[in-house]
Amino acid sequence: MDNLVEDSLVFSVTYENYIKNIKQDKQNKTLGEWSIKDDKINTLKYAYVYLVGSNQMVVKKYYIEKFEKSDPSKGYMDPDKKCFIFSKSEDLFVDFPLVVQGRQYVNSSTLDNAQKISPDQVNVRMMNAKESKSEGTKSKVQPLSARDKLVEVKNTLFKDKDFKDFSIISSLEKQVEDGKSAEEVLTNYFDSLNK
Repeated sequence: MDNLVEDSLVFSVTYENYIKNIKQDKQNKTLGEWSIKDDKINTLKYAYVYLVGSNQMVVKKYYIEKFEKSDPSKGYMDPDKKCFIFSKSEDLFVDFPLVVQGRQYVNSSTLDNAQKISPDQVNVRMMNAKESKSEGTKSKVQPLSARDKLVEVKNTLFKDKDFKDFSIISSLEKQVEDGKSAEEVLTNYFDSLNK
């Protein structure tokens, strides 16, 4: 498998973000906000969505048309990161052999040939994913959701600040999920309002 090109990005989402951003395609067909090297961008043709807490289930496949720099008009605020624009997507309920935290690169054949999950099992795993969020405090991997971290930092460090646009919140959550600290994300956001 080592000689196969890593033509795919696998990224993880919580159940909440799956419902909000993945289940139905976004109208602007733009997703993600990642630091990806240019040489990687040239090889990435697909993106797969791994559902956190679902017992290692991949739920969707995107056909990447191109990458673009984060576009504030689409709710992506970090100009150093890139989003992908997809031409189409399809639901894909398959087993993935690895736990995904953040993102990984694989060859698409790994997932296209993965074991399909029966509709009954898909429902069970969806429920597991939904419940894993609520009991996140028990898990070492995900003690707080991205939103919980943002709320905590907002209430501690930015009590006197207000959100001007609530549609931005999912983008802020995404940044936290991609590894930025909630403090950094909110500092950047509130600083951008002052400009």
